[in-house]
Amino acid sequence: MNDLVYEKSVISYENYLKHTEKNDERYNWVKSIIVYIFPYPNETVDGKHSPAKFAYGKDYHQVIKSFLDEEAKCEKLERYETLVDISFLNEKLCACLSGLGVIGKNTLFISNKFGSSVLIGEIVTDKVIDNAIKTSELKMCIGCNICVKSCPNDALEFGFDKNKCLSFLSQKVSYDFSLYDNMKTYFGCDICQDVCPMNKKKNDFNDVFSYDEKANLDLKKMEKIDDYKEFAKDKTYSWIGHLKMLRNIIVVKCNNNDITIDEINKYQKKYGNIKWFFDHLEYLKGKMKNGKN
Repeated sequence: MNDLVYEKSVISYENYLKHTEKNDERYNWVKSIIVYIFPYPNETVDGKHSPAKFAYGKDYHQVIKSFLDEEAKCEKLERYETLVDISFLNEKLCACLSGLGVIGKNTLFISNKFGSSVLIGEIVTDKVIDNAIKTSELKMCIGCNICVKSCPNDALEFGFDKNKCLSFLSQKVSYDFSLYDNMKTYFGCDICQDVCPMNKKKNDFNDVFSYDEKANLDLKKMEKIDDYKEFAKDKTYSWIGHLKMLRNIIVVKCNNNDITIDEINKYQKKYGNIKWFFDHLEYLKGKMKNGKN
């Protein structure tokens, strides 16, 4: 685990608090935030039924958490907590303030070295670290607006509208069915990152995040899975559940003209008691009948 590719920097918790209105009093003991960024593949694997690139390999929450726990022990920290993705911190803000990169128009963190194909984790500790960055200013990207113009759902047109974001939609139930018409990956979305000039250089990345066989997920494979949670326990998309994943795969196949109405009827009948699922598939059939896919 210690051979992971990463960069790290340190900011004081005091400095972080100057840039946010959210302060969790349970963490008043924190003095320093050690920020880590880990690159993942920024080249698309072609010819596969794929998720977004951050979900190609093992679940980054598990991988990074394990790594940070080891790091904290190596640093002989006494009071600390390791955080990945879900925490009281604004991770992108921490990474930006630490000097590791900037915040893009797509609201994603863009690393100076790796572009936006990075995952972020932190160790918060009561230790005062002398080399912590004392003053930092929030910076933005070059402002080319390519990501804004490239989002097919205009989720970035006036700031960030998560309810139009394909990545967010792939994880949720929404009755705005037409927004799914632009879905190309069955989990997450890479469109605004693929067009970013900061991502043109091929990344060095951690092998544990490389494309694996479980990332190649289609309807035939889904039909053979008896226990979705067990199957996906080491994948980033495990938490969204079997039915939303099945919905996503059917949507992508419909968008690619790779499914028949009879096939959709089969799944609609099988899960007909789930209204949102039934209704979304009914929408897809209507789109196909009208030749709009």
